Amino acid sequence: MKKLIAIAFLTIISYSSYSQSNLQFSRVLTYTGYCSKYDGVGNRVIDTVPVGVVWKIMATGLSPNNGVTLYINGNGYNNCSAAGTGNGGGISWTISEQIWLKSGDIISYNYPNGEASYVLSIIEYKISP
Repeated sequence: MKKLIAIAFLTIISYSSYSQSNLQFSRVLTYTGYCSKYDGVGNRVIDTVPVGVVWKIMATGLSPNNGVTLYINGNGYNNCSAAGTGNGGGISWTISEQIWLKSGDIISYNYPNGEASYVLSIIEYKISP
């Protein structure tokens, strides 16, 4: 009887220690703005992923293409494709796949050549047990 209780107890403990988290939709975030060498902020930090959530970047637009780079944790993200011509003859760029980010990841844009605009669309998911 003691062995049966011990086995049942260990089984319950082992199942509870291997739980898997679920993602629950939280909100949609949209960031728009400019980065410019003229205001001294050529590298514009957009936001940091908060604790307890993950972000999925669905789309980003960068214009013009003349040196604008999306950065994640200080590393340039080059998986972008031309979306067409924008005003003034510049080319807008969009990501060609969704990007998942974990808590603490930092998103920024860098544009050292003048002024550039960006738009960023993100879906936030809460991590629940």
